Amino acid sequence: MVGRLVKEVCGYCNKTINIGQATTECYKCDKIAHTKCINVSDFVRIESLDYCVPCSKIVDRKYNPYKILVDSHQSSDDPRFYDEDPGALPDFIHNASNILQSCKSFSTTQFNDLTQNLDKNTFSSYFLNIDGNQTNFDQVAFELSQFKSPFSVIGFAETNTSPSLSHLYQITDYTSYYQDTYPEKHKGTGVALYLHHMFNAVVIDSLSDTTENLESLFIKITNTERPITVGAIYRPPNGSYDGFLTELELIKESLPAQDTVYIMGDFNVDLLNENPAVGKFENVVLTSSLTPLISIFTHERMHCKRTCIDNILTNNQDNVIQSGTITNRISDHLPVFQVSTHTTNNSRTPKNIQYY
Repeated sequence: MVGRLVKEVCGYCNKTINIGQATTECYKCDKIAHTKCINVSDFVRIESLDYCVPCSKIVDRKYNPYKILVDSHQSSDDPRFYDEDPGALPDFIHNASNILQSCKSFSTTQFNDLTQNLDKNTFSSYFLNIDGNQTNFDQVAFELSQFKSPFSVIGFAETNTSPSLSHLYQITDYTSYYQDTYPEKHKGTGVALYLHHMFNAVVIDSLSDTTENLESLFIKITNTERPITVGAIYRPPNGSYDGFLTELELIKESLPAQDTVYIMGDFNVDLLNENPAVGKFENVVLTSSLTPLISIFTHERMHCKRTCIDNILTNNQDNVIQSGTITNRISDHLPVFQVSTHTTNNSRTPKNIQYY
């Protein structure tokens, strides 16, 4: 005897959902409805998935534009990632999705537990919008001293500090690099990099600049098996967003083709909020070999929603061990980090800041 076919019923009009009718279904609780029956406010779209309002409030939001491709294997539907062989799902999409899904928040103790058993051939990055060296540098330096394994490179935004005053803000065992602050601007400007003494580097002057739309500072690490280009970026929120994207595109096109790249920054675009601004950012970043490594909130202010505006971009996603945030609050921003596998050459040269 053949069992009777049970038809699904719309949760709004209580009528049967027939084959071919457009429907919307909650990804978490499987609530389903005729698309024509629901209002825009009845469902919330998170990470390209639909949730009913009750479920949307308990979803742990993560940015992952790759997940829907991995889950559905509909790789040919999204042109952002590749131009050739649309029938295949490239390995880098799987890797990038896994990294973003694994991204999480760590306390200092948890981070120390993570790194204590890792091979010494790693490269780690730490970035923070410090919201003023004069106010927060000493606390940041103390927090950094609590990590048992020092970060390879540290980046700051909104230092409010020009190169002439950088000697006031030094970290033991690190070489500092400071970019010029924006002219006649005393707050909300300035980027800096601190590189551990085990590495040698030169400043890439052609990628480093300060404009009203984007502030950048890039260095090239030379004593690794493969050269590493590291950048710190800050997008002033009162600048032109389209101007920022244009300048970011120029930086992307000028990056050394053979180098491993890490771009740390406060991009001031909330990746947890699906909107045209995020789409434009993705069109610049995801159409290249760069992948964002941070998928969780990085900024939280009282009476404001949590946002993911700080990130680390890399073309080395295959070697990323872990990414995330550090829970120690110093400003409205949480520090973001990544740890990857790399090999350092034994040869070293005297520590000189160079430009080319």
